[in-house]
Amino acid sequence: MYLITKLKEECCGCTACKSICPQKCIKMERDEYGFLFPVITDAVRCISCGLCEDVCAFTRKKEVKEEPDCFYGWHKNQKTRYESTSGAAFVAITEVCNKLGVSEFYGAAYDDELMVHHIGVNQLSDLSSLKTSKYVQSEMGEVYENVMNSLKKGNKILFSGTPCQVDGLKSCVRGKYKEQLITIALICHGVATPMGYKKYLNDIERKQDDKIKRVQFRVKHPQHDLLTCELDSGNVYEDKDQTYMMTFGMGLLHRISCFSCPYTTPYRNVDFTISDAHGLIQYYPSLKEEIPRGVSCVIAHTKTAKKMILDISEIMKLKKVPLEQVQNQYQPQLSKPLEYNPKRERFLKKIIIGNKSFEKCAKREIFLWKKKMIFKNRVKKIFKIDF
Repeated sequence: MYLITKLKEECCGCTACKSICPQKCIKMERDEYGFLFPVITDAVRCISCGLCEDVCAFTRKKEVKEEPDCFYGWHKNQKTRYESTSGAAFVAITEVCNKLGVSEFYGAAYDDELMVHHIGVNQLSDLSSLKTSKYVQSEMGEVYENVMNSLKKGNKILFSGTPCQVDGLKSCVRGKYKEQLITIALICHGVATPMGYKKYLNDIERKQDDKIKRVQFRVKHPQHDLLTCELDSGNVYEDKDQTYMMTFGMGLLHRISCFSCPYTTPYRNVDFTISDAHGLIQYYPSLKEEIPRGVSCVIAHTKTAKKMILDISEIMKLKKVPLEQVQNQYQPQLSKPLEYNPKRERFLKKIIIGNKSFEKCAKREIFLWKKKMIFKNRVKKIFKIDF
């Protein structure tokens, strides 16, 4: 546990320890790369109750063994589907939750500075801010405390986030209140530093001599998904070189705990897991025409989720598939954590501490990575070596 060991790989920044502390003597502070870690602010006030250790994801045993039900599909409303990152599974689940009496919906949204924070909304009409993927760590603030207080008032809540964020909240919710909470986790490929993300945006604004007013990751595009920035002038910047998404995919922006993530499994303490339907086209070739429009993978883990699938199928076109097909080579984070990139530390120091150009540093690392991959493929073909 980070509060004891001070090992950064033992903290995902979920804020469960801060939220459960009865003495309120834990707060979150940023490290040099912008990641939040818990700190005991007043050791005298600490009563050594052990609750912070009890809720920590890296000390708590996980014994989820129930076999999940897996599906792929998409929202039947084509406009809703197009406006979502993949097949709009998140929207469909929220629509069903609304019919079941859920009155508050929590998820990641942009603030006025385009930074990502978790917020709660009370109406389906406000859900647009929670939709679409955001490849940066979302800050919780007081969200866990707000959720727990609302549950105590009798409200039903839907909470969505990364697996560690969801599990962190569920570890804080006790007793009968668990029945009022429905959760959605992602097949998460790790979380990026907010400082690195902000540096990327600042460099674009300086280069374009314009202010960014809207960011959208993975806009559906005829060739590939693009990160786009809408500018105050009305112009749209498209990152056609994919500098942010490539460095993210290479593991250069990630929180250190992502490389030892305990949630890279299809057996999870959540109701639903959702993601793109990566890799399923190899089993269902007819998906080739649907993938550009967006296809979701939906995994129902609990009895509650499996019961809801019937209602979800009225909103989505769903097909049930075996777990072993979902847990394929194109969904590696259902089997193992992201592989650590030894260049991560140097890259973060350059762009954050050294204030070097994000674009220039990223293009250099992407070039070297592509060069390495070309060499590996050539060696593999000649000597038939499997790296």
